[in-house]
Amino acid sequence: MVETETTTEKVAAPSAHFAAAAVDNIYEYEVPEDHPNKQEDGAQHRHRMSKRESIAGTPFDVSYHPGKLVLYCRPRQRQRWGDTQVLPRVNYGDLFFDLFFVAAAYNTSNILVDSPSGRGVAYFLATFLSVMGLWLDKCFYDARFVVYEDFFHRFKELATLVVLASAVLHIRTIDVMANGTENLDVFAFCLVILIGNVLTGLRYAEVYWMGIGQPVIKCEAKRWLKMTLPYFAVILIATILAGVKYYGPSDSTENKEYAASKEDGYHDDEASHYGDDDHRRSLAGGSTSYYDSFENYDVPIYLLLAGNIVKWIYLVIDIRFCFPGGGRHKECVVPINVDFMIHRNGEWNMLMLGESILSLLIVDVPSEDKQYYATFYSGLLTVILLQYLHFRSQPDHADEHALRRNKDAGVGWTCFHMIYSAALIAVGAAFTLMVLEFTYADYEGDDNHRFLAGGGGSRYGPEERRQRTAHLFCISLATVWFCLDVMTLLHLGINTSHNRCQCSGSEKFNVKGIILVIMRVGLLVFMATLSQYETHPENLAVAGLMGVLLQLVLRKLGTKYLSAAQIHAY
Repeated sequence: MVETETTTEKVAAPSAHFAAAAVDNIYEYEVPEDHPNKQEDGAQHRHRMSKRESIAGTPFDVSYHPGKLVLYCRPRQRQRWGDTQVLPRVNYGDLFFDLFFVAAAYNTSNILVDSPSGRGVAYFLATFLSVMGLWLDKCFYDARFVVYEDFFHRFKELATLVVLASAVLHIRTIDVMANGTENLDVFAFCLVILIGNVLTGLRYAEVYWMGIGQPVIKCEAKRWLKMTLPYFAVILIATILAGVKYYGPSDSTENKEYAASKEDGYHDDEASHYGDDDHRRSLAGGSTSYYDSFENYDVPIYLLLAGNIVKWIYLVIDIRFCFPGGGRHKECVVPINVDFMIHRNGEWNMLMLGESILSLLIVDVPSEDKQYYATFYSGLLTVILLQYLHFRSQPDHADEHALRRNKDAGVGWTCFHMIYSAALIAVGAAFTLMVLEFTYADYEGDDNHRFLAGGGGSRYGPEERRQRTAHLFCISLATVWFCLDVMTLLHLGINTSHNRCQCSGSEKFNVKGIILVIMRVGLLVFMATLSQYETHPENLAVAGLMGVLLQLVLRKLGTKYLSAAQIHAY
């Protein structure tokens, strides 16, 4: 609430009684001359805010402050610990920001389509986790702090979008990114990810020096900067190595050898690095410089992947072992708006599933027979049902979410949600490869044939190609189910989940509930191993559809036989 009759603005976090907000304040500060509400008439302001107050007395959304656009307004803490949280209104800037990640998901998926191998998975994870990290950083910031519509933050948002678009632009297939001497992409990608993290660091530096709120906001800013310092150092090293390779003196002989290896598909299959060809052996290990050897074209990408892993391991260790216990962690952490996080993560998962829909729809198949239609519609229905499965597995209310339950569950849920998101994109890539199988019937052996959705031709024989597709599909879909189960456990807690199978009072076992759990584990194992004995795309697509249907049925039965009050459990 803002008291405009005086020069002191009373700012209160949401509470159950909005009328008492002027009494129970987080802080008070002098209204800057450039504040959009500084010159607003007090009666008009109170009338406008009263319209936004609900009948139950829920306070207005502090993230929305209409008024004239000014040069600069200081960021503010969104809420205190224990306050009633308010879901912010729809921010169209966030929706526009998300659109860039549709392209990011599609480009990272093309890496797997072009090279369904261990090396392709490494490139995919390095690029995807780096880009998703930018989304998560902004999401957690917005869940803790509020910024106004001013020229400074508009310009910073513009810079963020340009950096994000540049990162997406330079996500290419391994053919392009691995050839760092001729192509700028790997250096440009590392550089813009570095700049993106610098911009995020500037957000928290601004909070530290200019933020308005409780003293805990300074602790939050320092904690975030300390947490990302190792990650920043790794990205910097990757950027320097990629820059040296691109701008440094080039070895024309080495480039020719790389081009020759690329033409026969050598670089896309990690097993062939140690094939029977003596020339390839010398190429992999005969260089005088470790970084100049062929395998080490990948070093910047592997550093990005390692940096993301180290970043989240550091975060888990910091929260799990270094935070003070007994609730005292609230003295050094700004609370997040959990309802906001639920809302934003729901939108994020729609983007990931949308990539799968896009991948299925854009492939042009010359000859569409009944096997193609069975594969296409099975994939389409699978993605639609995965959306149902996701929202049935996640709570709708903040009090039931892992982010609200405790700090350990919250950070665990965030880590598994990243794996879950990557697995959803991998499922989409597998569906693309399945549909593309029907293009080879007319074009196999044609030198001009190229992947319509993946940007390159098939470098594998029919059996190997189908086997790789089957492995990618089965493992990624099983990973989706596994992550959903783990996230459900994190929402509920292990003790609560155990009590669903065994009564804590009578110690009797819930036989029907245990059978349902065993069936879900069996279904997960079946899908993870299906690629060992089935590789036909039509059969795989139908099996995936049936598996998702069974998952939905088992969760519905679980709401009855596992005696759960929360509908999202099992």
